[in-house]
Amino acid sequence: MLSKPDLMRLTILGFFIGLNIILGAYFLMTVIGTGKLPTYLVDPLDRLAAILKIETKPVAELTLLPPFPDQTELEINNGEIISLVNQTRFEAGIASVSASIKLSAVAKILTEQLADELKLTARNFQSDIDLDQMLGNALETGGYDYKSVLQQTVTGPTTINELEQYWIDNELFEVVTAQEVSQIGVSVKLIDQDNQKVGLIVILLAEPLATQAAQPSTAINDDLNSFDQELQPPTFPSISDQEVFTALNQYRADHNVHQLIENHLLCEYAEKRVQDLIAYGGLDDHQGFRADFADLEHLPEPIQQYPGGRIGENLAHQFCRNMTTGDSFVAETGTALIEWCFDSSTKGHREAQLDPTFNNVCIRHGEGMYVVIFGE
Repeated sequence: MLSKPDLMRLTILGFFIGLNIILGAYFLMTVIGTGKLPTYLVDPLDRLAAILKIETKPVAELTLLPPFPDQTELEINNGEIISLVNQTRFEAGIASVSASIKLSAVAKILTEQLADELKLTARNFQSDIDLDQMLGNALETGGYDYKSVLQQTVTGPTTINELEQYWIDNELFEVVTAQEVSQIGVSVKLIDQDNQKVGLIVILLAEPLATQAAQPSTAINDDLNSFDQELQPPTFPSISDQEVFTALNQYRADHNVHQLIENHLLCEYAEKRVQDLIAYGGLDDHQGFRADFADLEHLPEPIQQYPGGRIGENLAHQFCRNMTTGDSFVAETGTALIEWCFDSSTKGHREAQLDPTFNNVCIRHGEGMYVVIFGE
């Protein structure tokens, strides 16, 4: 005769065996769709599923995530590419090249033609499209007269770090380190390729026929004239740190968020980050910031001394892209940086500007790049 504890254990075991049988059968019936259960069991199983909150989504509605995240925006701009090219040339002991609006207009023409061709043919342009002929047509359309011209066309990278790694992986330094060229033109565009969003990057290096930098040609139509606002000029209008600081606090006031106070320790760290970016040759996608905080026992000295808690960083180049409209332009005021560049960002910059937990801030800049360091 079974004791009461043995009877209890058998009862529990039987319950779970029965539950597994029922749920297994229900799974076969509803999810896989191959189960053949008697009709008199269907209603009880449905009631049990409702009690246990089992989801029974038909197979036809199930979707698999793509192997890579789909890019919806470019995180690379002309200014960053020009900076990277000149940094690469500097390291190779070769003279830098200057940005040419006219040559960049040619790059833009070539980019649009390639994007249209890829959309129509879905072919690999490197093997199926005559780039030399397309480049010649773009140079003629743009009215750019040259002694020599070289082009590099890349698909894939959407950030400046990805482009640099692409150069390294594929040994693509011949064009960007070419000698006897003095001007550079760049164009970037987000395109669809193999059901993914990728970057299409065209870099042109050339030596013009004229000894003086050419001006935009009147032969370029009205649409091409609009390219000017997308290109990086050689110099940027000066915006003081104080002007950006004032614009930031005005922005917070407009959104009913308390004012920030400038903190000298955050200023020391912001200046350090500016020097990081100048040495890097462009915005570093916060790599230096993350590296500084990777080891909490060896933080930069100003951060160790800072009495607050959480630290945040916003980075911007005066040549920035509005992620809401997709337009690019050169910010000429602190308000433009705060309300046009940072506010439109989809990477958390707007949220940092309006974060009510931040009480302190400092802004420093160099070579058109601005570092905003927030602190609790």
